[in-house]
Amino acid sequence: MNDFADLFLGVVNLSGSASIVILVVLLARLLLKKAPKIFSYALWAIVLVRLLIPISITSPVSAVPELSAVDSYEINAVLPEIEFETFSDWQENLQSIQNAPENNGVVVLVSRGLEPTYYLSMFWGAGMAVMGLYGILSYVRVRRKVRISVPLRDNIFIADDIKSPFVMGLFRPKIYLPCALGEKEQEYIILHEQHHIRRFDHLIKALAFLALTVHWFNPLVWLAFVLSARDMEMSCDEAVICKAGEDIRAEYSASLLTLATGRRIIVGMPLAFGEGDPKSRIRNLANWKKPAFWVIVIAIIVCIALAVCLLTDPVDDGTYVQYAHQYGTELDEAIRQAVLDHNYTDRYEGLCQTAGFKVLSCEEGIEEITVYGIALHQVYRLENGVLVEEGGSNCPAALTFKVMLSGEYVLTEYWEPRDGTYYPIDIKAKFRGKPYPDIQKYIVEQQLDTYAQAMDFYGVDTDVLINTLFEDIANRAQWYDRFGGLMEGCANQRAILAAYGTDTLEYCFSEFLRTTQEGIRGQAMAYVCNEIMESMGEQGLEGWSYQQSGQDWFDAFYSNALALRYQYPADELKEEYPGSWLYLTMTGILTDTPDWGVTLTAENVTPTGLTIVCTQSGGKPTGQLFTGSYYFLQINLGGMWKTVEHLDIENLAWTSEAWIITMSGETRWSVNWSWLYGELEPGQYRIGKQVSDFRAPGDCDDAILYAEFTIE
Repeated sequence: MNDFADLFLGVVNLSGSASIVILVVLLARLLLKKAPKIFSYALWAIVLVRLLIPISITSPVSAVPELSAVDSYEINAVLPEIEFETFSDWQENLQSIQNAPENNGVVVLVSRGLEPTYYLSMFWGAGMAVMGLYGILSYVRVRRKVRISVPLRDNIFIADDIKSPFVMGLFRPKIYLPCALGEKEQEYIILHEQHHIRRFDHLIKALAFLALTVHWFNPLVWLAFVLSARDMEMSCDEAVICKAGEDIRAEYSASLLTLATGRRIIVGMPLAFGEGDPKSRIRNLANWKKPAFWVIVIAIIVCIALAVCLLTDPVDDGTYVQYAHQYGTELDEAIRQAVLDHNYTDRYEGLCQTAGFKVLSCEEGIEEITVYGIALHQVYRLENGVLVEEGGSNCPAALTFKVMLSGEYVLTEYWEPRDGTYYPIDIKAKFRGKPYPDIQKYIVEQQLDTYAQAMDFYGVDTDVLINTLFEDIANRAQWYDRFGGLMEGCANQRAILAAYGTDTLEYCFSEFLRTTQEGIRGQAMAYVCNEIMESMGEQGLEGWSYQQSGQDWFDAFYSNALALRYQYPADELKEEYPGSWLYLTMTGILTDTPDWGVTLTAENVTPTGLTIVCTQSGGKPTGQLFTGSYYFLQINLGGMWKTVEHLDIENLAWTSEAWIITMSGETRWSVNWSWLYGELEPGQYRIGKQVSDFRAPGDCDDAILYAEFTIE
């Protein structure tokens, strides 16, 4: 399929909805038969808009039914692995293809040289070319006829070689009159043509011809073109009579009768149109009488109502919001389990198999409900602290459940589209009138769900997932020749990292502090951090580019954060520079110690341990203060606190012990870190411990307190 064929399919679908509008307007013209023709003429403007502009405004009062869009698969009816070189070959095999049991009578053709949509689009293009050429030749022909003309006044000219008056030109329209008209006839005809120009009929006629050129294959459009031109002329006749008075009706009709003996100008010319069909116009004038006020009011109401109903599309029903409010978590769990059961395979036995479903719409029947959306099945394994994606699938699906009296949902049908060329045909048939199941649009949202399931399964925290995503980005670098292309290609990974926001920032800050990041992984962390902070309202760093290393970015970011620390108070810094505030607080540079009256100091310091002295001097805790066995060490390097790397210990875990901090007294703990950090090198350090103000289970405040010390 090429772009021109796609354009043709778009025009076919546009023509289909416009045909419905034309039929409604034809019916409305009958209802407005006694009303002034200006109202019938106005209704054709709705048709013109529908033919030239794809409507996207929805309304609950739309009178245009939602038609099934025609696509190339329906036209081509493609069958895989069957090709024919010539049309005669296809004809010879047609009967056998139809009768094949696996095809169910569907005729399929995939020869690259015999796609019906391609040929139809070429035929449509040729038709437009013929129409355009016809319009150009007609214009040239008329221009020759009026080449020798005599100006009468203003933009009015008399020409010998024309049989009917007409207006020609778009931006500077001119009126041409045949020389056979008498002075009285000229007066009436000039009034008529001037009214055309004041009403911009010459522009409307050009647009109508354009619509006819594009939709030349639709007979209803031809009918609309002819009838709209007739309504245009009759409404203009009525306007002249209303302005000049009914006394001129007989003479005006006589002028039209004179024209009836002549030959009309070429019908449908875009840049000039003549005064055609004088007999129908005379008949209309003979029956015309000034309409009553109530007729005008009703006609106006009808036109406004039809404009609202015909210029809008129907509103989609069956939204996810309705589904979510009505059914809730019981159905959510039934859907997830159905996706898991449908895709479960023994090949992944023992691994984490996850399932998610993005609901796009739902239909409720008698004791059953069908949900339409996108099913995601992902399989993960945990390898060296990294979540590895082992396999999975992402596919549109429709699940039907029987609703039991107990409130249980029992799956009765699990529908998926067939593969290959049948895929779009099946999707179109099943999701007719429903939101299109765009897999890429919802993939990030669904992956977040399956990642959460995998983390629960393996009992890991968000750092494992974040590490997995950065490892994935780094591994993909071999397929890209520039860093910018890598970031574009990893848009999904970046979106998930952005969804974790401050967790991602804390992970990256810790990695930069833990070890120097010079490779692709460090660049990716810098890129993502900058992206997240900009989304939080913090401007990116000036003077740094992604051609530099990630560590260069972090060093510049760190220096900038330290400078900001002295420029803004803590609350303003958090508001204006949330990323820098997060870094300064997580590293303890910007402390926010609560008023609990607790201080930590270090005594008996050795390279392998010390004694922590906790002093509680009667602050304002709201509950019982306590601390656990957990602690960590940081070293001051160049004025920056960096986390001390612990030894490579498998199954690192802390005890569940807790120590009560004595109120208005002193508490001591001995710490030996040789098993965790080994023997510390000389330098300035600090030990950090979490202290909690405990009131009740699930109701407590936490703070990190530090005690600085020096290893000589």
